Amino acid sequence: IHTWNPDVVGCEAYFSFGKNSNGHETIKAIGCILAAAASLGKPCYLVSPQSVKNLGIGGREKLHVQAGVNQRLGTSLSYPKSKTHPADALGVGLITWDLITKPTTPVDSTACPKGEKPAPKPRKRRPPKSG
Repeated sequence: IHTWNPDVVGCEAYFSFGKNSNGHETIKAIGCILAAAASLGKPCYLVSPQSVKNLGIGGREKLHVQAGVNQRLGTSLSYPKSKTHPADALGVGLITWDLITKPTTPVDSTACPKGEKPAPKPRKRRPPKSG
C-alpha cells in the first residue's frame, strides 16, 4: 500500500474455512490489509467471492471468470487452470472499481451479486415478559 499508494483498496472477503488448511492464515492476511488501509485512511472494500464468480462468461468456474475479466479489460490474458488467481485478483479490482464509480451501485463494505440481498440486520430481542 505504501509503494503504490492506491486511492482505495479492494480485497476478496473470505467466508468459510471448509477444507482449506490455510484459512486462518488467509484471515490474518486480510486483517493486515484492512489494518494497513485504515492506518493510511484508505477506504477498503470487501468483495464477495460470489461477486467475482458473477463476472464469468458462460459459467462460474475459474476459466469463465478469466474470460469475463478479459472481456471487461479488452485483453487476452491466459493462465493455466491451476494458476487463475490473477484473474480473481483482477475481478476484485473490477468490482471495487464498479463500487466506487457507478452511482447506481450502493457502496457497501461488501459487493452483493445480482439478485442477492445483503444479510438482514439482526433483530432486536424483546425483553422478557414480567410476571
